[in-house]
Amino acid sequence: MQHVSIKPYDAVFSSLTSLGQSPTTTTERKVLVASNASWALAKAVGEDKVAMVKSPITASKAVKNETELEGMRACHIRDGAALIEYD
Repeated sequence: MQHVSIKPYDAVFSSLTSLGQSPTTTTERKVLVASNASWALAKAVGEDKVAMVKSPITASKAVKNETELEGMRACHIRDGAALIEYD
């Protein structure tokens, strides 16, 4: 992870502002921001330097393996049984 730097949570806006002012961040080079992220993040970078995209992480989290699917099925059965007992 040579191109990743971890910073404190409260430094997000100052870091994004610095990134937006960096000479390497031009209108040709965009900063990708998830489409469901806060608009304040995009404004901190500079609206002309931001590309709003759907996060590939969200799409990959939507794919469930067999263990997760079985857990969901069992949960629905328990939920249905609880509703029947509630009446």
